[in-house]
Amino acid sequence: MIALFFLSEHYLFRIVGVKGPSMLPTLDTSNNLILLDCLTTRFLRAPRRGEIVLAENPFKEGHTIVKRVLFLEGEEAEVYDSRTERHYKVVVPKNHIWIEGDNKSNSRDSRDFGPISLSLVNGVVRARVWPPEKAELFH
Repeated sequence: MIALFFLSEHYLFRIVGVKGPSMLPTLDTSNNLILLDCLTTRFLRAPRRGEIVLAENPFKEGHTIVKRVLFLEGEEAEVYDSRTERHYKVVVPKNHIWIEGDNKSNSRDSRDFGPISLSLVNGVVRARVWPPEKAELFH
């Protein structure tokens, strides 16, 4: 039974609590439970543009981040960082993605740390399941 739970938790689906302002208005700053699809990114395909992913934070070991995929490998990211008022272009390397929070003015994301390796992605967020009145599916 424990082995089945472990396999399900790491390779199929899991419920994860997330908080923080970077994904407003899509996710609230606290009290969110999301359904994370680990199966797709482990065995089927890389995340697609527009999907929300949960990934390991590249600068804080043991912490995770939730962001939206904006650019895929091989694509040129044309970025405007309103915090620094700077325009720049980056080509996303092979096996990497460019992620940003929906709340651009309050998000640490690829604008700060560049494209992230697909190996850091834990899964694709498929739904918000809590709070019940805000439950919704994400495509």
